[in-house]
Amino acid sequence: MLSVPLGAAAVLLAFATVAGHAGHSSRVGHTSVHAVCAGHAGRAASQLQAAALDQAQCNVAEALRKQDSNHCVRERNTISNDLQRTSLRSQKDCDDAAWLLVVACESSHGAYVQGLNYVAKLAMESAFSQDQFGVVYKKILDFLIPSGAPDVKQPALWPTFTKLVENIVSHRQLKTVLAYEIAGHAFVEQWARLFEHWLPLVLRQEAFRIVEKYGDAGILALTLAIIKTHKSRFKEVLDFIDGDPDERKFSFKSEVRAKFRGLFEDARPSWWPFSRTRNKKFLDEVALATRQIQNLNNEGNRMMKNTLDGKR
Repeated sequence: MLSVPLGAAAVLLAFATVAGHAGHSSRVGHTSVHAVCAGHAGRAASQLQAAALDQAQCNVAEALRKQDSNHCVRERNTISNDLQRTSLRSQKDCDDAAWLLVVACESSHGAYVQGLNYVAKLAMESAFSQDQFGVVYKKILDFLIPSGAPDVKQPALWPTFTKLVENIVSHRQLKTVLAYEIAGHAFVEQWARLFEHWLPLVLRQEAFRIVEKYGDAGILALTLAIIKTHKSRFKEVLDFIDGDPDERKFSFKSEVRAKFRGLFEDARPSWWPFSRTRNKKFLDEVALATRQIQNLNNEGNRMMKNTLDGKR
């Protein structure tokens, strides 16, 4: 969608172009310059108006009413707000996204996680099926809120994840801040950012497939790859975190979470302009991290099994 600042820039660019041509040719008079400039401005205004009308077609409340569902009642306001923040360009997109979210919500634990609107939009744009979206939805939900758990808790693979982070980054504060109760939510809450527009479409599509195939291992592998790709920035974040968590308690946790959220935000510009080489390198890092997580997890399971067998 063409934004207002971009539209204004287009008008200014049109004026600069016309003025430039006028300077090079004495035959171009004021009337023709103004006429051409007005034409450019008129087209830019029409584009803006069309974009505004297109965006206005997305009636979130209407899209949710069409679902005619008694499920996900508690989450409807959250779903509505999330859909409103997602740049859906038509009522059909709005209806389709609402349908995906509500159907998935009905078929899972009866819970909804903020940020899934980005995944729903990606599924529509990429023609992923409702079944595929349902699988990804459930795997993300199971990662955040394991079956039977009353609230978010440490994922089973968190110790494996922290071990791999320690292999990438060496820092005096690392062990302290990687304690799940301090940093865990800050990392976990950011998974949805993998599906925002700051990643090129091809990477978001691959992220979807990775989560679909590997579940929690895929989510952590994607996060690990971002840390590895931006480890210098990750170290800078750690440098700014100071103090003893036992002394500062809640304020220390809040600071860590705020800094880690910024890590994902700061990574945005580095993906552009689009680079196939850069994207391939990132996906190679994700594949490596996935194998490492699986291998370490399998090794831990074997050790646990051997320990249990030895006690019998």
